[in-house]
Amino acid sequence: MESYIFREATKLDVETIYQILVEDICQEDDTWDQVMISKIEFKELCFGSDRSLYPIVVEYATVGGTNAIDKAIVGCVMFTVITDYLHGKQIYIQGLAVKHEHRKKAVGTKLVETAMEFGQKLGCKSAFVLIERANSASMNVFKKFNGEVIWENYSMVHCKNIGNIM
Repeated sequence: MESYIFREATKLDVETIYQILVEDICQEDDTWDQVMISKIEFKELCFGSDRSLYPIVVEYATVGGTNAIDKAIVGCVMFTVITDYLHGKQIYIQGLAVKHEHRKKAVGTKLVETAMEFGQKLGCKSAFVLIERANSASMNVFKKFNGEVIWENYSMVHCKNIGNIM
């Protein structure tokens, strides 16, 4: 038996989350130059006194022959909370990564949905993300949430009213 478990990340998950995000960035461009933040800085942003990033992870759980449960983190979404005069308090999704063998199984969609639910608990009313134009997989995920492309040069997708995501 196998299943996916979506949850807020803990400090123990930092190493794995960082690795998944770095692998995703480097696979796209075949370079480490874009990784601008160290693992230590990443951990501080997620769990430090001035927390600004909220990580949500998905674990893939399988039950073996001895009924032992094996879990592995296979994806994550990172967001921060911002407030602007036009949309009020909202989440800004800064990263979404799912290991290749778990793509096309609605894992990315469920990660974004979980992030939006978490953001709603923090008082957020909407969400937005910047997506590279060539990244059609991400565009498709965010358009499922009534996402509206409002800036074509880089593709900024604004998901209105996250209270009605279901």
